[in-house]
Amino acid sequence: MTFNQIINHVYTATTYNQALNNIAFNSPFNKEQLQDVKQDLMISLMNQEDKVVELFNQNKLYYFWLRCAKNALQSSSSNEYFKYINRQRKSDEFEESHHHIVNDPSPIEQDEINAEREYVLNFIITTLNNNINLSKELKRNLTLLKMNAFDGLSYRQIKAKTGVSLTSISKYVNDGKEFLRNELKSNLLIDDDNIFGLHN
Repeated sequence: MTFNQIINHVYTATTYNQALNNIAFNSPFNKEQLQDVKQDLMISLMNQEDKVVELFNQNKLYYFWLRCAKNALQSSSSNEYFKYINRQRKSDEFEESHHHIVNDPSPIEQDEINAEREYVLNFIITTLNNNINLSKELKRNLTLLKMNAFDGLSYRQIKAKTGVSLTSISKYVNDGKEFLRNELKSNLLIDDDNIFGLHN
């Protein structure tokens, strides 16, 4: 195979093109910019005729291509990379500054959430204090749920107070939530994630 045929093969073969796409997968390049990198890479190969022919005949050209492709992307990406990072930073800053607009509940919604939380808390307290038939397991689950969701204690803080393992706390809290969902399903208007406000 002649040098020109080798170059044409490298330029058109799926194996080489896919390798370049794989290397550039997490890079900030768009399709047009990646094509420019490929053109620069091909020019570099065309300036190394003897080496390219020798490596092709030794079945080593593909690995040489991979190394050249990585170098070309790293060299070409510096400016694009910093532009990309800057765009991402500005985007993150915008989302952070507008977080309260997009995600925070309105005053009316917050009042509804607070009312539902008060209702659930009163139900838990009443159940714990007045239900003489309450099983030991359910009493434990509701107590841990109250500590986490309403007293604001993290799992680690609960562990320090009770000696219960973190894994068990997570299970018992979830079991308590499941009990409340079944008991209060028809009475709750707000998504339970807002009501429980859990602290891991």
